[in-house]
Amino acid sequence: MAEPEFHSAIVASIAAAGPDLAHVHVTAAGIGIDLAPSVPGQFVQMRVGEDKAYLAVASRAGQTDPLEFLVKNEGALGSYLTGVAPGSTVELTAAMGKGFPIEEHTGRDLVLFATGTGISALRPVIWLVADKRAQWNDVTLFFGARHPDGLAFREEFDDWRTAGINVETIVSRPEDAPWDGATGYVQDRFAELHTNVSNAIVLLCGVSDMHKDLTSILTEADVPAEHILTNY
Repeated sequence: MAEPEFHSAIVASIAAAGPDLAHVHVTAAGIGIDLAPSVPGQFVQMRVGEDKAYLAVASRAGQTDPLEFLVKNEGALGSYLTGVAPGSTVELTAAMGKGFPIEEHTGRDLVLFATGTGISALRPVIWLVADKRAQWNDVTLFFGARHPDGLAFREEFDDWRTAGINVETIVSRPEDAPWDGATGYVQDRFAELHTNVSNAIVLLCGVSDMHKDLTSILTEADVPAEHILTNY
């Protein structure tokens, strides 16, 4: 496979999004090439020197610049992005991957699952649904993190709920901070709450154990394999 083309971009701003998490805005304005996703849930490859990583674009649907990313402080690139000053340069490719083409699945229920930084790929989906809410039936997000502060974009949850999206938050290590919500893992919370999901389109973005467990649960609940979507 040919190496993707990289383009120079500027880190416009960085804000803390939780322990070891940063909400990073990157602008590629002026290069004459549109790097933004055409489908929510797509990702880019970002490079600094010889260090590269795939990052889901967390920008709202339709936002072309700046592009937003949720970055964890791990690995060389993650350490750079969470500690660098605005104005620093990075390189990135145009958006790639199949994303989540949910507009091909209107008239159905949507069930979204994310853990940790996996919420990056689902945030554009959520805002698209919020803007066109009447096109889908019931919409529920199951979002899990180790600690309450790891629930990134939590300042937007009330807006999502106001738009008619059910938001279920789950914490697997509640002993580390005050928490009076659901505990455990997203797949356990879903198994506890779900009813008939045979009409649902399901979006998965998170750790492999979640994917494996949920695929088994959903298959048993008569969700066809082609209705269980990932963004890659």
